[in-house]
Amino acid sequence: MDKNYMKIFDELKEMDVIDDVWQYVLNLLEEKYGVSDDFLGLMCIFFSLIDDGNICISLDAQQLERKWNSKLSGIDNMNSKTDFSNVIKKGIAAASQYSADSPLIFKCGTADTKTENNMFVLYQGWLFTKKFFDAKQTIEEMTTMFFPPIKSTPTQNDTEEQTVTEIEEKYNQTERGFILAHAQALAITRAKNGQNLVITGGPGTGKTTVICYLLLELLSQNKNRPVYMAALSGKAAKRMQESIASALENLNPDIKKTHQQECDILSSVTPVTIHRLLGMSGQNTDNAKKLSSNSIFVIDEASMIDVVLFANLLKTIKPDDGNDMPRIFILGDQDQLPSVQPGAVFCDLTQKQKKDGNIIELTESKRFRAGSEIYELKEHIRNGEQISVQWSNGILSDWATELQNNRTKQREYPIRYISPADKNEIRPAIQDWYDCFYDDDEYKKVYTELNWDAPDINKVLDTIWSRTEEAKILCAEKHGPYGTDKINKIICDYIKSKNNTDSVNDDDFFVGQQIIITKNQHYYGLSNGDIGIIVSINNKKYVMIKRTQNYSDESDTNGPDLILIKGCYVFYRLHLLASDAIDSAYAITIHKSQGSEYENILVFLPESQTSPLLNRQILYTAITRTKNATYIISNADNMNIAINNQNKRDSQLFL
Repeated sequence: MDKNYMKIFDELKEMDVIDDVWQYVLNLLEEKYGVSDDFLGLMCIFFSLIDDGNICISLDAQQLERKWNSKLSGIDNMNSKTDFSNVIKKGIAAASQYSADSPLIFKCGTADTKTENNMFVLYQGWLFTKKFFDAKQTIEEMTTMFFPPIKSTPTQNDTEEQTVTEIEEKYNQTERGFILAHAQALAITRAKNGQNLVITGGPGTGKTTVICYLLLELLSQNKNRPVYMAALSGKAAKRMQESIASALENLNPDIKKTHQQECDILSSVTPVTIHRLLGMSGQNTDNAKKLSSNSIFVIDEASMIDVVLFANLLKTIKPDDGNDMPRIFILGDQDQLPSVQPGAVFCDLTQKQKKDGNIIELTESKRFRAGSEIYELKEHIRNGEQISVQWSNGILSDWATELQNNRTKQREYPIRYISPADKNEIRPAIQDWYDCFYDDDEYKKVYTELNWDAPDINKVLDTIWSRTEEAKILCAEKHGPYGTDKINKIICDYIKSKNNTDSVNDDDFFVGQQIIITKNQHYYGLSNGDIGIIVSINNKKYVMIKRTQNYSDESDTNGPDLILIKGCYVFYRLHLLASDAIDSAYAITIHKSQGSEYENILVFLPESQTSPLLNRQILYTAITRTKNATYIISNADNMNIAINNQNKRDSQLFL
């Protein structure tokens, strides 16, 4: 008998909208549970939507068809042979035939019903995999415990405002121009008064500053409380450590003196990845329950956390049977990209806490000057407002001069909107980008042998490293004409031709190359997303990585000169690292750029108007990485399509 579901799967594979792994699951469903061909056809659609980040599908045929048609509309030259409307109707009919005691689908009556050992759960007309439904239940149960609804009285409000004023007077440094926003002082006050909080805000709104002062206040109440800070990626964890260190350094000297012990405690805390916090290598929390219920937890860049990991995190920090309740503060930007894995946890959580009163929204950005072009663009994107700006027709004739001039306009935030006349313009434009930011005598020192014992070696290293933060090309896509693979190849080929580097073929990494770590390598303390540069020391290739603290200059005990240390820089022999865990990083994906910032950015939006990556969150995340000049390669129509297209995932969390 023909397996119609495999024809559907093969067609979706041809469209590149379903992962290979689902074929194994489909075969398992057929062989173990003997499910019908109609149900398996529906599962092809379900699994494809999971790949988009959804954790459930509606079993209302019209609603599911709208969702699916929206997905298919994003596929270029789509000429499907399948009647998906019929597949959906037949699949839903097949799903409805399973009885309440079916081993395949557990029909859940209430949100707190304990699920059985089924593969799927049907709840209020929505079909979940058991894993995702269990995560939903855990998150809803734990957030109710950690973030109970707040009901305040007028007297409490008056007392709160009085404390806010005291906090502002304590931490404000008028002579230095540092003034806490009211929302920042309110967050510190509410935390001090015992409230757990979700804190959301865009770049430069002072989320980490709030956490620094908030923790000083809590530690002054109880210095014995363990403090844990975590983020999804190692890069985000390191960024949090840098921000906390900066906030402590800029603290009023009188406050430092008063809170010296608390400052010392806070300085000693090392932010880690969430997986490290849980003591796991995957998402198994069996060995993770070692954290005191008396602890304080700070979770940063929470928009990047998927539904299953967030559920495991909350289970791990769940209080013991004693009286102590952990304190938890969750930070993120609700307008940024959601997690790579399924779910939209932070967005769902912020909407819930807006109702329950446990959220602080920071809106005053100290990075983007109000009224600047980038500030206005950011606000238009956030609010889903169409824009009308001047686009250049083709790459600017004075593009190279423009780059050089804007490079010196610190904090003026100029934006250029560039619509290429044709793809042939891209190569020379990218080469000009390289020449502007990397082709000078100071930076070229990276292409030569580093004199390890030179008196100015630290200055040389700082100069080399500064170029990783001065300019970055950000792409929505990895593949295609505007993808990172293509753009990195253009730059690397150009560098090789200019500098006569020693690489033998396209697969070799060369001295001077900027790279990104693409897989966690915990043994060496390297995390997915870490940026590095390949340098030569004693005619050997090393990957140079910057750490958040200074070390004594030494070699590691792994072997002769395998790992070297100079100040805050660590150098790993290139051959120590797996070649498939390193990639070029002159251009990185917008997803990879989250949590980072660069002086100048060149943004490539998808060329196709139907690309699912042409959306509001991608655009917002990209343009908010800038600290100075922004260049956007796209066109007016695609820009407004992106602003209008908000990526919404079905999760039914808190519903």
